[in-house]
Amino acid sequence: MGWGGGNTLGGRRKRTGVGHYGLFRSIAAAPAATAAIVGYSWVAEGARHSAAKASDGAMAMTSLDLRDPHQQLAAALFAAGAAAALVAFLVLRRKPASAQEKEQRRRAHLGREGRIIDGTVLDIAAPDGDEADTGHFIFYQYEIAGVTYQSSQDVSQLRDYVDIDNCLVDIPASVRYDARNPTSSMIVSETWNGLRPRSAVGFAALK
Repeated sequence: MGWGGGNTLGGRRKRTGVGHYGLFRSIAAAPAATAAIVGYSWVAEGARHSAAKASDGAMAMTSLDLRDPHQQLAAALFAAGAAAALVAFLVLRRKPASAQEKEQRRRAHLGREGRIIDGTVLDIAAPDGDEADTGHFIFYQYEIAGVTYQSSQDVSQLRDYVDIDNCLVDIPASVRYDARNPTSSMIVSETWNGLRPRSAVGFAALK
């Protein structure tokens, strides 16, 4: 009986020891689980707080009070910078003008602002063959304030406005020149012609 009682008591102590061990593990694990739950809640709350601040910041950035002088200045500077960037892009993108385009602009400028003065046709240079598109020149001279200027004009692109084959030399003509740059001149253009017709030259010679 005593031995059996010992087994019973020993078994009870053993079961009691197992129960205390399990209870100890549960008590030890409870703070960790609580900490994990609290940590998750803290992280979630922090994420919501950060998202709310980011949303408020975005709304603050996108909303402008144009009554504020500082924001008006910032908006004006931004618009000016964007416009300057657009102009620079268009200028860089544009192809450089060709020699013919530059010459056409020069003639247009002289036609608008050039002064007219008497000159003399000195010579004519034309290549052989009517099919040639280059090399048609008129040489002329004019005098401004006692200074004589001799110049030439390529009229290859103006053959619809001047009949170079019928031009006479050593005859008077009218010349348009740039008052700021007297060496820049012309004797014929798309809208103006300083060459005298044959009839006018013949009538002057009869006098």
